[in-house]
Amino acid sequence: MSSQMLVKNKKSGEPNVIMSQKGIANKFDKIISTISNSPLRLYAERNRGIFYPEWWPDSLAAKVEKNQPDIINLHWVCGGYMQVESVPKFNKPLVWALHDMWPFTGGCHYSEECARYTQSCGGCPQLHSNLVYLLRKRRADLYNEVDAIMIGPK
Repeated sequence: MSSQMLVKNKKSGEPNVIMSQKGIANKFDKIISTISNSPLRLYAERNRGIFYPEWWPDSLAAKVEKNQPDIINLHWVCGGYMQVESVPKFNKPLVWALHDMWPFTGGCHYSEECARYTQSCGGCPQLHSNLVYLLRKRRADLYNEVDAIMIGPK
């Protein structure tokens, strides 16, 4: 049995670790992350916590398909790496290790005292906006198409 890791940034010579963005795309990683977060600039009153809307298109599903995995294990996929619309395109059994709350909120990594994500988000105390309602709905609609096992730290 073999395994491979598709990563945003490769920091080893391990042959089974494959960079998802090769060459020039990797050089613009910070620019892509900045562009992905650019809608947040519209919310000057927002808290400066970690929040990723992840709207920038990616080609991750095609790269995953090229490697023909039997199963996919996702970990932290933010920072311009993957938009949620890629998840249903994988068409493989999926295990998602939840390292924070981002996969099931409107975009925040930690909800602090807010529990609005359990229903639909809205009136976000981090963005001071209802944009999160649309972001949360976008995720919920997509996740209805996905058969995944989500695991979290104990």
